[in-house]
Amino acid sequence: MAGNAQVSDEIWLYDEVERQTEAVSQSLKGELDKWPLIHFLMRHFGSLLYWAAQRLIDAEVGTGEERPKDEAVIESCARLFSECYAGYLLLQRGLVLQSIVLLRSAFEITTQALLFMQHEDMARRWLDGKKIRPKEVRELT
Repeated sequence: MAGNAQVSDEIWLYDEVERQTEAVSQSLKGELDKWPLIHFLMRHFGSLLYWAAQRLIDAEVGTGEERPKDEAVIESCARLFSECYAGYLLLQRGLVLQSIVLLRSAFEITTQALLFMQHEDMARRWLDGKKIRPKEVRELT
């Protein structure tokens, strides 16, 4: 009997979490809908990042010159889109805290890409598999 009560409590808890998450989602939808441009921007953000990365790739192919900072920025574009898009989807579904984690990561990817553009040695280091701590990025950008 105790086992059935525990399962019942777990099902109730899950249902309550679903209900509360949906309520947050609906509340956020109302707020996001006040800014229709955000939906447009998110739909086109991936294309913009792809275009930027493709321009760097085309320049490399055209000149034959391999530049570590360009390679690092190209890789950062894909990571940046993934984090932003996932954060946006989680936010739309009412999972605010999880969204914040991904959007903070996107901010850190952006500052890291700026670092790569300013310090080619750091780009080379990162491409060689060395980790660059966010604190180090903030100190150098």
